[in-house]
Amino acid sequence: MGYYLVLAQNHYDALAMLLSLTRFFLLSFSLKKQLGAQHLIGSVLPVPAQMPTLEPLAILDRKMVKRGNRAATKVLIHWKNSFPEDATWEFLHDMQLKFPDCGFDSQP
Repeated sequence: MGYYLVLAQNHYDALAMLLSLTRFFLLSFSLKKQLGAQHLIGSVLPVPAQMPTLEPLAILDRKMVKRGNRAATKVLIHWKNSFPEDATWEFLHDMQLKFPDCGFDSQP
């Protein structure tokens, strides 16, 4: 307990440090015991086999905004397989680059 006393202001802090470290090691040991050595715990989530792709369905509205020092057009996009209430405002130029086949120029 000598190392903990150097870092702690008093005995209560040292005891709290010791208890938190003990809990950490006990928890990691119990997880390893439950899952086994062949399982790894990671922070990367698996990607589902069929990830839904976003496709614009319609432009619901347009507005002019300032982007940097220039005027830019934003469009309210109704996405395929979503509700109109979930529509999002996107820059028209970005949508034209991401979805060149959707014909954003022909829509009012």
